[in-house]
Amino acid sequence: MELYSPIREEFFRWCDETVLAVMPSPGTILNKWRPRKNDSGDGYELVFQISVPGAETTTHVVQIPDKYTELLDREYPSHENHEDHGHN
Repeated sequence: MELYSPIREEFFRWCDETVLAVMPSPGTILNKWRPRKNDSGDGYELVFQISVPGAETTTHVVQIPDKYTELLDREYPSHENHEDHGHN
């Protein structure tokens, strides 16, 4: 695995911006996030959970742009089309 990759840097920046866009306020906590294959198997979704103290944890699913599909196929080959059962 290469240590520096412009597309990887861009992908993680996109993830940060996507999560920050839905975080409602300071004090919001990102519990976990992960890419997963779409149900159709031809792309990925970013799945993440956020919580606000005193409120329910919410799960968000955002379509990952197609330009990151090749990167995710290469770096996350074990992320098959299945649900996370409490494993980080």
